[in-house]
Amino acid sequence: MGEINTVAEQADGKIVIGGAFTNVEGNYNLKGIARLNLDGSLDDTFVLPGQILTTWVQEHPWKTWIGSWQIDSTSGFDGPIESIRILADRSILVCGGFKNFSQFPQPCVALLNANGTLNNRISLSKGNVPSSGVAHDSLILKNGSIYIVGDFPGKIIRLNKKGELDSEFSPDSIDSVIGSVALGKDGKIIIAGKFNKVGGSNLSHVAVLNQDGKCDVSFQPRFKFNGDVVKVIGLPSGGAVLVGNFSKYGEIQRRGIVKFKDNGELDNSFGNSDLEVSSILTSE
Repeated sequence: MGEINTVAEQADGKIVIGGAFTNVEGNYNLKGIARLNLDGSLDDTFVLPGQILTTWVQEHPWKTWIGSWQIDSTSGFDGPIESIRILADRSILVCGGFKNFSQFPQPCVALLNANGTLNNRISLSKGNVPSSGVAHDSLILKNGSIYIVGDFPGKIIRLNKKGELDSEFSPDSIDSVIGSVALGKDGKIIIAGKFNKVGGSNLSHVAVLNQDGKCDVSFQPRFKFNGDVVKVIGLPSGGAVLVGNFSKYGEIQRRGIVKFKDNGELDNSFGNSDLEVSSILTSE
């Protein structure tokens, strides 16, 4: 019951779903996250730690027999999940607006084992997760590095393949939320969100970071969008596609989707659309 915000497919074809739901088919153990078999049935090998509690809630000031039984669960996440990624070792990286996982303090980011238990490789005790805020998206590179972006102090972090904060990544200051992250050409990172300034550069909604986290000043979009950019997709050939709740780029009509060249210029070979973009599917 509730919304599904994100899905991820495992190598074996099973699907991990995440969102703001409180149960799946009456299973209150699966709060915020669940795994489905190839036929769409629940995978009963994916079990989150915690307890399911049933309490009587009195609904009359003095008639104690008038009320209802309510179900509460200490399993799963206490806030919405926004992004799920599957790592090479089959562990599951979860980002969102939660503070706890099954009564364990685990703000913004959690790493689960394949069976649904918590993997403490990424945790507050390790010092490699934000202490507060929301993590909106993540990116996993082939070398095992992980980028996490959102609305938390610093707005972006990079972990090495061991899960440690990468000391070689020292990003420029970013003045507002990063909602999406993608891999660009030559190992650079493309970010999109609600920001207007990256380091000393006035960059609205989209920017490119070098591998050390510093702003790539060669990427200079000329105009601003009249709405939010919610998703960025890096293209292997260079440039990026941006998707969002906008209808114009500067005074140029571009409804919901736009393509940029490597340097941030508008790619006019990708024209305007009369369709309303509500979602997008990508493959690697």
